[in-house]
Amino acid sequence: MSLQNQKLRLIDFVDSRDNSKYVLGLNMPLYAYSDTIKDASKNLKFIKYLINKGLHQQALLEINRAIFNKELGVDNVEIYTNYIICLRAIDESEKALFDYEIDFPVNIKDNPKIVLEIGNTWKELKNYSNSIQQYKKVISIENKDTTLIDEAWMLKGISHIKLVQLDSAKKSFEKVSNTGFYGKNAAKNIELIVNVNTQKSKNAVWGGILGIIPGAGYLYASHKQTALSSLIINSLFAYGAYTSFKTNNVGIGILASVIGVAFYIGNIQGSIKSVKRFNQTRRDTLLNRISLNFSY
Repeated sequence: MSLQNQKLRLIDFVDSRDNSKYVLGLNMPLYAYSDTIKDASKNLKFIKYLINKGLHQQALLEINRAIFNKELGVDNVEIYTNYIICLRAIDESEKALFDYEIDFPVNIKDNPKIVLEIGNTWKELKNYSNSIQQYKKVISIENKDTTLIDEAWMLKGISHIKLVQLDSAKKSFEKVSNTGFYGKNAAKNIELIVNVNTQKSKNAVWGGILGIIPGAGYLYASHKQTALSSLIINSLFAYGAYTSFKTNNVGIGILASVIGVAFYIGNIQGSIKSVKRFNQTRRDTLLNRISLNFSY
């Protein structure tokens, strides 16, 4: 993907290798929260319009004005939910959490939508343990909105994924209604978790053993270029030491031997690390697909 004329456009990769690490990641846009009741206030409609246009700073000004003037009541859930969303959109997640604790009306603090957005805010800050607690709170609150509950299960599962708690994540996704809005997403995530748990990892010990032959351990870890480089470098030092001793150039022979042995030992250690890195990268690729499989 490249930036052309201020727009993102897809481009072809140069070869068939895994190029997922080169893909440009973009933050998901945040849209206004709205309940099922028709808005009677033009101010509220305008605030949602600003948020949906990505004008979060301007929306915050309107929200603060509405709260100050009490135009929509002192405990309007939509206003305070959108307040959290706007702060998160402008990277003020800490302020959202602080204001929730200090300034939010007491009677709406336990509203499931408010709590869900607080969970999303903790998740944005990568504090997944706290986000899980908030999602659990949403699920435990008496609430007839099954879609909201499913969303909380989904987000809870994704937070478990971030903590590499695969079993807990799988259990969360299994709680999502099969016929609900998030049913297909949950089923796909469960399938990916099963794939992670069943995928066959390469043995790091074998990588070290194969590393006795310069480059073979790296080749086992699918690092072909590193394998070739290791073979060439170790061969050059071995050849240099051999020819030096053969021509009675002992000093150069000893120097080449010492450096060559260091590279040889590093080749074995590097082979082990490469195998572990290969397994971790393949695992992370699947786990990232789980996280990105859900848009909310």
